[in-house]
Amino acid sequence: AIMFNCTDLYIGWNVIHDTLQHNDDAGAIYCCGQDGRGWTDMRGTVIEHNFIHNSGRLPRSRSCMALYFDDSSSGIQARYNFINRADIGVCGGGGNLHLIESNLLVSCVSPLVQANRGVDTNFENGAKKGKEGPLWLQLVERSKNPSWVARFPETKRILAQEDGRFAHWPLFNRFVGNVEIGCGEDDPGRDVAKRGNFWADNLKLKDETGCRDFFGRDWTLEPGSRAFVALGGDLGFAKAGLYNSGRRFSPAVKFGETV
Repeated sequence: AIMFNCTDLYIGWNVIHDTLQHNDDAGAIYCCGQDGRGWTDMRGTVIEHNFIHNSGRLPRSRSCMALYFDDSSSGIQARYNFINRADIGVCGGGGNLHLIESNLLVSCVSPLVQANRGVDTNFENGAKKGKEGPLWLQLVERSKNPSWVARFPETKRILAQEDGRFAHWPLFNRFVGNVEIGCGEDDPGRDVAKRGNFWADNLKLKDETGCRDFFGRDWTLEPGSRAFVALGGDLGFAKAGLYNSGRRFSPAVKFGETV
């Protein structure tokens, strides 16, 4: 539904449903860090208050994510999103310094995943090159610009790694304060990835969504529900999606007819 490849974007208040019906290895909101751009070109992007329903083929999709930060994309904040029915809710495809916090994930096979794309599959050769690899060299080049360093000072933590190959593992990502309802297990990646990232205060519930009318697709959170309390309030369903305006040629609807 949305594909992006640049820094400092704001992606918010969208209603996205029934995407990826003929795909796998795809995301409803997606970015890709190939050609050495992963550590630099998506930083500062904020993805929040989106409502993403049914990513992938029914009855169960395969390798279809709601939020997919592929191929070492880095430095993205994903917060206060509602994700219902996806194979994977949020997938960090390698990369570093993501903040994944306070999202509500329902009926996802693997709600939160930290993959190791920076060191495996088609990135393996670049990782083996360490400080001569394209990701490292691109970050070094950007860091010669004082305005870049001022905007993204946290990238110094990557360049401070003595082991250039280790720097290609997913590092300094934070998965905190998310609520998972009726989901499978999270996948924090292999042992190196587990040590390099921070997971805390993620709440797993069995079946209480806390929504006003979950099956009627009113995903306003009821005050006092466990999800409402854990997330610090409602996620803003009433405000999300199309809205009536004199500039519109058709009425605003929350969902398309085929939802």
